Amino acid sequence: MQLFSDCLLNRMQYVINRNSKSCLKNISCGVPQGSVLGPILFIMYINNLLSCSKLTTELYVDDTYLCLSDKNLNDLQLAVNSELLKVDRWMRLNKLSRNNYKSSHMF
Repeated sequence: MQLFSDCLLNRMQYVINRNSKSCLKNISCGVPQGSVLGPILFIMYINNLLSCSKLTTELYVDDTYLCLSDKNLNDLQLAVNSELLKVDRWMRLNKLSRNNYKSSHMF
C-alpha cells in the first residue's frame, strides 16, 4: 500500500502557457499520466463502471465501448438514453469526463 500512497499523495503541478507559469497547486485526484502504475490504477478506478448500467460494457486501456440492442428503434432510443444518464452520473461522481472528439455512436 505504501507504493500506491507514494504515487498518489502529496502531488503538485503547475501549468506553463507561453512564457507564463501558474502557481504550484496540490493535486487531489487522478493518476499521473505516463506512470508505471497508471494503467493498473485506472483499471481499478473504472472497474465498477460495469455495474452502473445495463449497457454491455467493454473496457480496453482507456477506451470504453457501450452497447445495447433492441428490435424496436424507439424502445432502443429510450433505453440507451436512460442508461447513458446513469453512465453520465457515474462519470461525474468519479470526476471523469467523456472526450467528445473521440466519441461516436452507430446503429
